[in-house]
Amino acid sequence: MGFMQVLRRFILIRGHRRKMTSDNGTKFVEVEKELKMMIQGWSQDELRDFGAEKSITWKFTMPATPHQNDNTEALVESYKGTLKTLIGSQVLTAFELYTCLMEVANLVNWRSIGRIPMDLDDRSYICLNDILLGRASTQAPQGPFRETKNPRHRVVFIQKIIDSFWKRWVKDVLPSLVPCKRWTIQQRNVRIDDIVVTLDKDVIRGKWTLGRVIATNPGDDGRVRNV
Repeated sequence: MGFMQVLRRFILIRGHRRKMTSDNGTKFVEVEKELKMMIQGWSQDELRDFGAEKSITWKFTMPATPHQNDNTEALVESYKGTLKTLIGSQVLTAFELYTCLMEVANLVNWRSIGRIPMDLDDRSYICLNDILLGRASTQAPQGPFRETKNPRHRVVFIQKIIDSFWKRWVKDVLPSLVPCKRWTIQQRNVRIDDIVVTLDKDVIRGKWTLGRVIATNPGDDGRVRNV
């Protein structure tokens, strides 16, 4: 079964998951049943030896309710559409496409989800890769790659696709990090020493620029719109 092999590769890279959430796709349901059949009737010792004590709890969302899959559907759609547009009519080999997907996954999981509470002027942050990979270095080297127009230099071609993906995706994802609500709902004013994410067009690929608010400029109504 194709998906069983994909699941095994996922576990080898990410480790055993305690919980998996997915839609009611046929392949997902078949794999969930097959995993249950694999350990049916085994003793505790056999399960322990096999490592099945880390068994996966599989949760299926209701049919025709993609919103129940949290942010996954929107996130996959955002980078799948961008990558598809950038590749266009180009024909990639299986390994080239796999490289693109792995590079994109690394970039998507590089976004900031919190700060390391150290110096206020320290621009370090916590990203999903820190949690998923659990190692000090979570980013692949970005070059240097020589400039060439030779179509046989596929490494350079693939990296140009990834560079284009980053420049386009970061413009789409940054506005989604800023909550946009009706102005009738009052939110806390931005304050001095708040840590914010800034959009920097010159930042290197995979890096998010953090900033510290050093001054605020409230309007006549007392609301802060400029810092």
